[in-house]
Amino acid sequence: MLYSSEAYILIENIGEEGNPILRILLAGGGSGGHVFPLVAVYRKILEISNGEAEFLFMGPDFFSNGVFRKEGVRTRIVFSGKFRRYFSIFNLLDVFKFPVGFIQTYWHIFWFMPDVIFAKGGYGSVLPVLVGWMFRIPVIIHESDAAPGLANKMLCRFAKFILVSFEESVAFFPKGKTFLTGNPIRNELFLNIPQNAREVLGMKSSRPVIVVFGGSQGSEQINDLILISMPDLAKKYEIVHQCGRSREQDMKKGALLQIHNIEERNFYHVYGLMTEPELASAYASADLIVSRAGSGAIFEIASFGKPSILIPYNGGASSHQEKNAFVYADTGAGIVLEDENLKPHIFLNSIDSILSDAKKLEDMKIAALNFAKLDAAEKIAKAVLALGRQS
Repeated sequence: MLYSSEAYILIENIGEEGNPILRILLAGGGSGGHVFPLVAVYRKILEISNGEAEFLFMGPDFFSNGVFRKEGVRTRIVFSGKFRRYFSIFNLLDVFKFPVGFIQTYWHIFWFMPDVIFAKGGYGSVLPVLVGWMFRIPVIIHESDAAPGLANKMLCRFAKFILVSFEESVAFFPKGKTFLTGNPIRNELFLNIPQNAREVLGMKSSRPVIVVFGGSQGSEQINDLILISMPDLAKKYEIVHQCGRSREQDMKKGALLQIHNIEERNFYHVYGLMTEPELASAYASADLIVSRAGSGAIFEIASFGKPSILIPYNGGASSHQEKNAFVYADTGAGIVLEDENLKPHIFLNSIDSILSDAKKLEDMKIAALNFAKLDAAEKIAKAVLALGRQS
C-alpha cells in the first residue's frame, strides 16, 4: 500500500465520539467524472459521521451544482477560468474570469470557513484550494487519472495530502503525503440493483447484453459507431446505450433508420443520462461494457467485474484517457480501441471474440475485480474527517 506513515495513521485513527460538527467544503465538478466521485465521498462522510457534518459544494457549472442540490447540499457557482494547453480564444476570455472567481471564492469561503477542503481536481478546484490555503485551511486533493492533470500538479504544493486512483500517478507528487486509494464510486450503485434488472431496462430476451457509455455529456464518436454497427448488433445482442443528455432523440431516430427489422428495434434501449437505479441495472445486466476511459467509468466497471472495450477520448489534456485505458487494459480486464482502429468491422469482431469465449470472459471478470478498490470512498471520507478534526 502506498501510504505515507502520517497519512495511514490519520486515516485509521479518527475519533468517533465527542466531536463538534465539521464544516467541509467540496470543490470540483465540470463533468460527471469529477462530480460523481465527490458525491460518493460526501455520502460516505455522512454515513461515518452520523450526519455530524455541514457541507458546501463549490463548482464552476450548473450540472455539478444541480447534482449536489439534489443531494440536499448547499452549492455555490463560481467563475473559474480554464487553461487550455492549445491556442483558443477562450483562454483569453477566461483570463477575465479569474479575478471575478477569486473574489467570489474568497467571499464564500470567508463566510462558510470550513474545517477542511476536499478538492477533486480540474479547473473548478483551483481557486477554492488557493483561497483555502490563504486561510490556512487544510486541503486534501484527489487525482483521478493515471497521468495527473495540470490543476493538481500545481495544487499539490498547497495540499496536506494527495490521494490518487492509479499507482502510476504516485510518482508525479511529493513523497510522504501521497497515497493510493482508488477512485471513489457510489455504494448506492450496488444497493439499488433490482432483482429484475433486465426488465427495468425493458429487456425481455435472454440475449447477451452490451452496455454502452459515452460519458455524461455523450460521445459523438461512440454514438456514430453504434449507429453504423446497429444492424449487426441488433441481430444478436441487447444493447443498452447511455448516449448523452442532449442526444437521446437523435439516437432514437437514427436507430429507427438503421434497424429495418421491426422486431429487432426492441433490442436497442437508449437513455440520455441514466438514473442511479437504471445505471445499477445496466451494470448488473451487462455481459460486456463499451465505454470511454475516464477514471470514474473504469473504476465502476471494475467494481462490477465486467469485461470492457475502452474507447479513450484522445482530445483531452495529456491524453489522460488513453493512459487510463492502457494501464487498465494491461491488467487483462479490458481491451482498447484507439481512433485508428475504430472501424465498425474491428469493433464488431472485438465484441464477438470476447462474448464467444467463455474463458476470456471469466479471465477479464477476475482481472477487473482484482483491479477494483471498493473501499476508496471510505478511506477518503475517513481522511477528510480526520484532517478536519485536527484543524
